[in-house]
Order: sequence, then structure tokens, then C-alpha cells
Amino acid sequence: MRKVSFKIDLLKSLYDLAVEQNPGVAPEKIKKALGDKEWKVIYTLYGSKNQKLPNRYTLTDYDGNRININDVEGGFEKSILNNCFGFYHDPDKYIGEMLGVIDITDEDDEDEQNG
Repeated sequence: MRKVSFKIDLLKSLYDLAVEQNPGVAPEKIKKALGDKEWKVIYTLYGSKNQKLPNRYTLTDYDGNRININDVEGGFEKSILNNCFGFYHDPDKYIGEMLGVIDITDEDDEDEQNG
């Protein structure tokens, strides 16, 4: 079984990108401009290691509380989840960082029957 987990922190990712692209702007100004809407989740996709598409997923907050994917609002958030799905399908297309994603763990369990 293949298990790919994406640790997502949208605000941190946007902040890091803004600091990188605006080196002369004080970090406090960037934080104020971004606001305080945090979106920290872990999106995990599961499937057979020989299939390109996952057959199930979990979406949780950092504390492990499940989130209904239908409750996800916002263009950035939906786009991030779509990119994660795309990464699962074809990781070679995703070179470099994915917006919002701060860590990716891609595991293959050799024993398919335990998955």
C-alpha cells in the first residue's frame, strides 16, 4: 500500500513566499497583510502502490481531528488539495515546493495485504 501524507500550513507558506519575494519589507508588515486565517491540515492519500490514483483519503487538523473535505472553502485550500492529488498521481511533475505544503511523506508498504 502506498501512503502519501501532506503536511499543510497555508499561512506559513504564504508568509515564507512573501518574505522571499519582498526582501525589503518588514516581516511584521507581511504578517499584518496576510491576516491570521490559519489553515493547518494533514491530507493523506492511500492506494495500491501499482495504481496511479488513491482509493481513499483522510483530512485532519494537526491534532488528528477529521475534517470533511466538502467543508473546505477557499480557492487556495482547494487548489492545494488538488495539487496533492496530482502529486500522488505523478510526483515527477512536481519539482520544487508546492504552495501550502511544508512536508511530504511518501511511503510504500511492501506487504500489500496489511494495508
